[in-house]
Amino acid sequence: MILSLVLAATPSPTPTPQNGGLKPGLSAEQVTPGTLGFLATFAVAVAGLLLIRSMTKRVRRIQHRALIEEREAAARGEAPGDVDPGSGDGGPGTGADPSPRGAGGGPVTGHGSPGPRR
Repeated sequence: MILSLVLAATPSPTPTPQNGGLKPGLSAEQVTPGTLGFLATFAVAVAGLLLIRSMTKRVRRIQHRALIEEREAAARGEAPGDVDPGSGDGGPGTGADPSPRGAGGGPVTGHGSPGPRR
């Protein structure tokens, strides 16, 4: 029963034209991507794999650091994310300036930007 349904649903093969269904005057070599297309596709695939690998590594590193911070905070008896006022890390009540300073005494803004206007 199932075999008869499968055979009834299967189309019968039809012969293909001599030139593979291409317009007159075209050959298969003129419409295929060739070696250059393969190399470009391969390069994109390799780049994607490398980006995924790098992203995975960075996410794992961030998760590991967060886990270590949580364990250290639990050992100190703090809630995660709390700042210890006596640690000298610029937390509230320390009087320390938490912003990093550049060589000229101004704030470090990164990427060579001049910083905020005064």
